[in-house]
Amino acid sequence: MKRMLRNIIAPLLCLISMHSNAVHLNDFKDDYGVFFFEQSTCNYCIKMIPKLNNIDAAYDIDILPVSLDGIPVPNSGKWASKTIPDKGRLTAVMPVDVTPTFYVINKKTRQAAKMGYGDISEAQFMENLVLALRAIQVVPQNEPLSLEPMRGKTIKDSLSSDQSSVPNFSPAPAQSSATSQSMADEFRASLKKKYLSGQ
Repeated sequence: MKRMLRNIIAPLLCLISMHSNAVHLNDFKDDYGVFFFEQSTCNYCIKMIPKLNNIDAAYDIDILPVSLDGIPVPNSGKWASKTIPDKGRLTAVMPVDVTPTFYVINKKTRQAAKMGYGDISEAQFMENLVLALRAIQVVPQNEPLSLEPMRGKTIKDSLSSDQSSVPNFSPAPAQSSATSQSMADEFRASLKKKYLSGQ
C-alpha cells in the first residue's frame, strides 16, 4: 500500500511544482483538522512528537492529540496542553486499533478519514494527508495542490527514493494565524462539547 501511495503522490507533487495555478494546502487550513490518537505508554507516539513538531512548524496544521488513557505523551511539550482525553466517544466513530492513529476531519461536513497509523515519516504523513483530504472532499480531486511549507521550514524526509523527482519547494510568506487559531479553538470546544461532555 505504501509503495502504491508513493507511486500516486510523488508524480502528482512533481507536476504541481510546474503549475503556477496550483492551490496551496494552506488555502484549506480552516477546513480540516487532524486527530492524533495516542497513549502515554506508546513508544511510537513518543517517536512521532518531533515529527509532528516539524510538520506543525512547516505547515501550521491543526493537530489535536486525543489520549486514549487520559494522559498526554511524556515529554510532548506544547502537545501536552492541547491533549484531550477520550473515553470511547471519539473512538466509537473513529476506530483505533493501534497507537498512534491519525484521522483527518472535514470541519464543515464532519466527514473523517483514517490517514495512517504507527511511526510514519513526515513525508508519508503529508502524502497520506493529501489523499485523505481528497477523500473527504476538502481538496478537489483533480486540483493541483502545492505543499510549499508555510513557515520557511522543510520536511526532512524525501517523498521518494529518487531525489530527482522531489520538487524544489520555496518558503511561502508567513501569514497571520489569529483567525485560524480562533477557528481552531472554536472547533476544539465544539468537539469537547459534542463528544466529551458527560465523561
